[in-house]
Amino acid sequence: MIRLWLALILVLFVSPVHAADPPAMPLFGGGPGPSDSEWVKLGITDDYAYYASPGTIHHKGPLVQMWTLRDYTRIQTVAGKSLLSEKTKVEYDCAEGKSRFLASLEYSSHMGGKEPMYSNPNRPSEWFPALPGSVVHAEWKYVCGKWVKIGSSNIHTVYLDLQTVRHEGYLVKIWEVMDYMTIQKWGGSTFLSNKSQWEYNCLSRQYRVLGRYLYSGQMGNGEVVDSGTEDSDKWEPVRPSDWSQNKWKVACGEQ
Repeated sequence: MIRLWLALILVLFVSPVHAADPPAMPLFGGGPGPSDSEWVKLGITDDYAYYASPGTIHHKGPLVQMWTLRDYTRIQTVAGKSLLSEKTKVEYDCAEGKSRFLASLEYSSHMGGKEPMYSNPNRPSEWFPALPGSVVHAEWKYVCGKWVKIGSSNIHTVYLDLQTVRHEGYLVKIWEVMDYMTIQKWGGSTFLSNKSQWEYNCLSRQYRVLGRYLYSGQMGNGEVVDSGTEDSDKWEPVRPSDWSQNKWKVACGEQ
């Protein structure tokens, strides 16, 4: 079993991505793990196509868990066992850019269509870096949404979502999440994260908050418990002594 586990680590974490498919129609996979969940094809390598199951995504701060699927083009023999597909529960660290296995299921059929011939539940592997160009890095980008950690305190951690950057001349808009370690209160509502849109003036080194949403869950998940817009005419200076300078550097491309 140990040999099989180590072999799977080498296959999944080191395999390079040689080609990426255009957006594909969702597929469905049965069996244990994400049963009857929607599989979204992310791309292909020389040896297999790889899929993500968005219905199994679970957030806990910067850590995200998700089931993945590898569907091989030909029979694979690992530690004396032949398989055509495998489902793997993976945990991704969106802040540190690394991943680890939590459980795996190996199948003798394509797309995990039958009962697994081997399972390895609840045995976390070591953490591995999500190396650029690898399959795991593609999955990490898919599930993490390119969150960039800006800073943290004993109360909260601040992240920027680079996929939301919008340029208009020397003005840049970007969304951020302030993720709290404990439940916070605002008026009659309780929340664990604050998602807000910021606008930065890259020329005058100023910023302003355009709007905010308070969420019942961490990392902008759960229900919106409160929302509001800010005074869009109120610009604040970027100060070297706080996080606004780090956020301004990321938004304006001066890292």
